Amino acid sequence: MSVPKQLKKLQLCNFFGRILNDKSTRMASLEIIKSGLITLIVKALGFTRELLIAFYFGVSETIDSYVLLILALTFFVVPVSGSFSTLLTPRYIQFDDDSRLYSAASLFKKTLIFTTLFVIFVEFLQLILLTLLPTAWTFGLTKLFESYWLALVPIALFSAISTVTGGILVGQGRVKTFTCMPATVTITIIASLLLFSSTNLYLALIFGTLAGFAVEMLANLTAVRKLLLISHHGLLSTADDFRGMLAKMPVLVGSAIIMNACIIVDQIMAVLAGPGSVAAVSFGNRLTLGLISITAVIWVVLYPVFSRLVSQKNFNQLRQQLFQNAVLALVLGMPICGLIAYFSPEITRLLFERGEFDPAATELVSEIQMFYVLHIPLYVVVMICIKVANAFQNNSYLMIANLISLALNVAFNLLFIRWMGVAGIALATLVSYSFMVIFWLVIANRLITNHHSYQLRQKDA
Repeated sequence: MSVPKQLKKLQLCNFFGRILNDKSTRMASLEIIKSGLITLIVKALGFTRELLIAFYFGVSETIDSYVLLILALTFFVVPVSGSFSTLLTPRYIQFDDDSRLYSAASLFKKTLIFTTLFVIFVEFLQLILLTLLPTAWTFGLTKLFESYWLALVPIALFSAISTVTGGILVGQGRVKTFTCMPATVTITIIASLLLFSSTNLYLALIFGTLAGFAVEMLANLTAVRKLLLISHHGLLSTADDFRGMLAKMPVLVGSAIIMNACIIVDQIMAVLAGPGSVAAVSFGNRLTLGLISITAVIWVVLYPVFSRLVSQKNFNQLRQQLFQNAVLALVLGMPICGLIAYFSPEITRLLFERGEFDPAATELVSEIQMFYVLHIPLYVVVMICIKVANAFQNNSYLMIANLISLALNVAFNLLFIRWMGVAGIALATLVSYSFMVIFWLVIANRLITNHHSYQLRQKDA
């Protein structure tokens, strides 16, 4: 072996040796594994719930009405509460030890009050629209939509409070508690369907859903009860912090809406590929969405780590954490996802091929699934970089990045659909994220470099 090749091999071994020997990386990896196992159990429970709902209801107009109800109730609420949650985590971490509880309690309570008022306002507007335009809201479905709207309205508030509280839990480093919380909704729905299966099944589903979100909210609030029980002394002291959060909200909410549009655009563009394409894309993306929801623990765990390093102005360690975790995501993720992609036909056949889902559908869906699965490691790296930007509370790049991602996705969809049909939609997602990984790595590194340079200039001044 030549000397240059030996040198490169030695450098590569040293790089991975540093990753494995780094204490903070090992601790973060251990936390990711623990939280990942909990998430896997929660998702298994969720899959059991879906099987139970499919057993009782099948593919029916009733379930269409139920899904539309949940989507309509939470569509505007989720981006706002999610943005507050994202902003609360670094704010909580940045408080000094002596004042953290009082300041965090003040900021948290203000956020809860604002979120509650916002949800009430949004649901009131939606109720007016439902009254004036019932046909537009129900899409010609049954009267179940109107009948149970008021019963399910509290779900929006329960969900929003749980999401906001999750930002505090992550800031406290209680990621395992945070990942457990969604299981309460699943368990309550399963229990309701099993207990009341002999009566009105749809009513049991509605009750289980409402009770589940209520239990989740109460569990979240109980987990942060220490903040809630602190007296209101000093509530005005964090007025500037709260105004600062509100100032950052439009960009975050707008970015979240555009990101949702990036997800929905594949379904819309599938119409161009012909009949049955929308269903094929939906089936082809299910495994990927499930795996992404599990890998989400990676950036959930890393977010408070990044925020703490920013608060400590430890930018060298932050850069090291960023690139080490990005490399690990690619080095470990690519082979695993490549293996899943290789066995995509067998997996699709095992999951879906029965009844009207014939071998031709398996072949089509497996090809779509293959491309979607391969983009998961790229998606993980992008989300890690986004959490670095969130840790700096610099969200100006989010809107630009999501607009670029949306434009790339639409452009590549139009290109690849002509070339290879509906499978081109999944390929377009893979290619788009290949570009976005480069974009976000450059942006995250630039943010770290700029703040580090500013720190050095302050020291020299």
